[in-house]
Amino acid sequence: MTISEKYAKRRKRRIFASFTLLVSTITLVIFVTIAFLGNEVGRYTIQLKSNNTQLTMDYSRDFTRPTTLLRAESLEKVYPIMADSLPDDDEIDNLPGSHNGEYRDENNEFVYSLYFAYTFYMKNLGDIPVDYEVLVRLETSISGNSEEAPLEEYVRVRIYENLDNPEGTLTHNSRTLAKRTNQLIYDEYNQPEYRECVARTSNDYLTCEAEKEINATRADEFLNVQEITRYEVTDFPPEAVMRYTVVMWLEGDDPDCKGQIPTNASLEFAMDISSFAQSETSSSELSN
Repeated sequence: MTISEKYAKRRKRRIFASFTLLVSTITLVIFVTIAFLGNEVGRYTIQLKSNNTQLTMDYSRDFTRPTTLLRAESLEKVYPIMADSLPDDDEIDNLPGSHNGEYRDENNEFVYSLYFAYTFYMKNLGDIPVDYEVLVRLETSISGNSEEAPLEEYVRVRIYENLDNPEGTLTHNSRTLAKRTNQLIYDEYNQPEYRECVARTSNDYLTCEAEKEINATRADEFLNVQEITRYEVTDFPPEAVMRYTVVMWLEGDDPDCKGQIPTNASLEFAMDISSFAQSETSSSELSN
């Protein structure tokens, strides 16, 4: 099975699943202090629509409750964190359903959220391999005023995507994405570099710094102002199970985030998965 950023257009594509994370009324204080999300985060859903490829999903690996609609827990009172504060891969990518980060006081009372995390499983129930396209997009972005840094400057999106084999070694392959940096950087080969560091940027802006290896690198760029990433998964075999975990947080050590504190800002994300059987004809075949 391969994943490619370049894919052939298909004559038939059916949207099979989508989910949306709504974040509303965020006030952010730069570099760790306080980012307060005043209202409850909107519903996060994954919807499975009818299709001919017999894909199904569940928040549990055993698929005892296959469904066409999943809902994640809401977030509220979100504070920014450093990437290294996120749980390790084997923890954050190994829990079913919603498992958002929370800070609680000594009485176990909820104080604020640290990050969004949701894990679900997708299974091919059919008898032929399936290709599908994944599109993650920034659906809306609202800023308080023009003097504030847009909220999407702070956001990091990490997507774990792994074939799930209960008899094999659990893997945690992932990509981290961020909006391109506003500061032109030249790498060690004197080539321009616009990719944002996942975590801290060195004083000379040439390297990325973090305690954990997964964060000591540059994030993949958002494709454009609306699309975060788009790619295709091919040859998803019958009875195969894919595990997805989506993690989003506000990076408190982003050097682009300067100026006035964003107030009344909001973001809305969506992830769409469109599936199609291999027997369908591609545009390249149609042109021959």
